[in-house]
Parts: sequence; C-alpha cells; structure tokens
Amino acid sequence: KEGAIMVNIKTGKNIFVNVMLIFFISLMFFRPASGENTIKEEKSPSEGTDTIEEKTAPEDNALIYGEFYFLQTVSTGEDNFNTLDSIGFEAYKKFAGETGDWGEGDIQFRMTYSPLKNMIVTPMPANFPAIGQPILHNAFINLKGNMGRSNVKIGHFDVPFGVEPDIDTHPTLLQSLHMYNFGYVKDWGISLNGQLEDVDYEAGVFTGTGTDFVLDRGAWLVSGRITNPTENDFRWGVSAAGGRTLREDGMIYSMWRAGFDTEYFYSQWTFKGEVYGGQTEGNPSYGVWGEADYMFPGQNLELELQFQHSSINTNMEDSDTTALIAGLTYRLSESWSFRTAYSHYFNLPGAGSTDQVGFQLYFYGKSIEDSDNEDNSSDKY
Repeated sequence: KEGAIMVNIKTGKNIFVNVMLIFFISLMFFRPASGENTIKEEKSPSEGTDTIEEKTAPEDNALIYGEFYFLQTVSTGEDNFNTLDSIGFEAYKKFAGETGDWGEGDIQFRMTYSPLKNMIVTPMPANFPAIGQPILHNAFINLKGNMGRSNVKIGHFDVPFGVEPDIDTHPTLLQSLHMYNFGYVKDWGISLNGQLEDVDYEAGVFTGTGTDFVLDRGAWLVSGRITNPTENDFRWGVSAAGGRTLREDGMIYSMWRAGFDTEYFYSQWTFKGEVYGGQTEGNPSYGVWGEADYMFPGQNLELELQFQHSSINTNMEDSDTTALIAGLTYRLSESWSFRTAYSHYFNLPGAGSTDQVGFQLYFYGKSIEDSDNEDNSSDKY
C-alpha cells in the first residue's frame, strides 16, 4: 500500500511490557493507606455562614472493581459462531493533600479467553487478541493544576477525539467510530486538559500505536478536543487530529481528521451523533454516526438504535462500512447487565453484506466497599 510502512509487531515483547506496566501501576493502588488528610472547605453564604470548615478525607484509598465479560455472537459471515469471555478489574483513586485533591489515577485491564480464535472484525465489540492475552484499558495518572483548569494526564487513555471519551463503549455491544477512525480507542501519551468557565478541553501527544507501548516504529499522533461542560443537557464537541497511526494490518498510515460530535438529553431519550472527515495517505476519509437511546420507566431496560457509515480510505477497495444496529440493555442488578444486539451490515470489509446477533452478560461491581468515594468512580453503564 503506497506510502505506508510495514511494521513487524513483536507481540511477546508488547505483552511483557504491558504486564510490567500493569504490575508497577498496581503498586500505587494496593499500597496501604497512609492516614487521613484535613481538607478545608469554605461554605457558601446560602448555607448560612461564610466560615471555613475542616473535614477529614482518606488518603490513598482506592475503589477496586471486578469485571466479568461473556459474549456470544452468531453471524451469517464466514466465522458464524464465536464465544469470548474475559475477567479483569479496575482500580480508581483520588489523591488528596492538605488543600484537597491534587490528582487521580485509574488502571483497568482484563484477561481474554476465546475457544474460537477467528473472531469477526466488527465494532461489536472491538477486536480481541488470541487466547489468554491481557487487554489494557486504562492506565493513567491525571495531575491537577490551577484548580482543575490545567491538568496533566500521563499514561494509556482515550484519544481526545469525537464522542468516545464521553460515552465509553468499553463494556457495550454498540460501539462508536473510534476503532474505524484510528485503528484503536486508547493510546499511550501525555495530554493537557482542564475545565474552564465555558468549555472543557484536552490536547495531547500520543505514540500512535494504541495498546502497544512502542516508540520506535515511526508512528505518532497529535489530537485535541474542546466541548461545553458535561453537566449541560445539550453537549457539543469539536476535534482535530493528525499523525501516523498503526492499524490492525500492521501498517502505519499518515492521516489527519477534523470532526464534530454532539449529545442531547431529553426526558427518557438520549441522542448522540458524530461526523468527521479528513485524509488517509492523501485520500479522503470520513465517518457518520448516530444513535438514539430510550430508557424505559423503571430505569432497568434501555433500547438503543444506531446507524454508522465510514470509510478509512476512499481509494482502498472494500474500505466502506455501513450498518444499522438495534440493541437492548437490561440491568439485572446494580452490578449485572444483560445485553443483546442485532446488526445488519450493508457492507463490512472482507465480508460484504452480513447479519450478526450478539448476546452479552456483563458484571461490574465493587469488591471493596467505600461508600464515601463511590461518586468518584466512572459510570460503566
């Protein structure tokens, strides 16, 4: 493929590096708590006083969650029956000092098991490696500066582009366009991020290789996104990215992208959308994605309807993906969810017109109770 560099992926080395990173970052979360800190909090006039009140908060107290993932897919394609299981954990921690929080850290990974190795390459879910390989999801530290206006994040985390950083499709059957756009969802890098009065922002420099922590293959990525504050019912985001990224076929491609995304919350409905355009190896690339979710009364059953159309490179044969997907999520309890989805692909690279049905049983629950810090964990549903 013209202009692309062939890359020899050294899988064994990458697995070793990722396992070592998981081990050392885990030490941060599992070391014993070192006591309590005093945090000074100023009460507002509406509360009847303007005095400063002292509170104690635990230091180095992590929230630890267990995760179990079972997926069964049936497809009309060549690989028509597939099973995928995984088990893992997530640990999240806020770091506190005498004046309050000064940072946060998160690590999440899982071990996969698939009796059938020939998995269908579709966005439901993202691509999985062979049997028994660790999959690193999050591994980062975000250091707070200037009262949260200028923070520095280091590690493995979402590339700031499009709607994916806001919705987190890690546990879901329905996916965003992130995998099609970059070839991965998260990457190793460093970013500057913060919350200003009217906008939130994040911009970073990344390795361009996704989960594999490598710096010597000519890959790199610069990406940034600004959005209005997340508490708004109507949210928008503007993104831009460029670099040379490693994709699933072992090739490095030069690319640039610009995009717009939005979310709108109305009563029981949530509407999401994203469009982007740019070039891959000098040829046009684009993506259009939309989703409407309806939460039934009782908050246990959710209907999801999605449309997606994208092209990695319009000059490449069979690079377009077009699909309509309908899904249901039923929350069995606070920790357990059952999901199912039907996908009709008008075109799927390498498979043509394909139908797929997926069933997923998902567990995400706290293994160490810490009600004081519960609100600090990310929402996995």
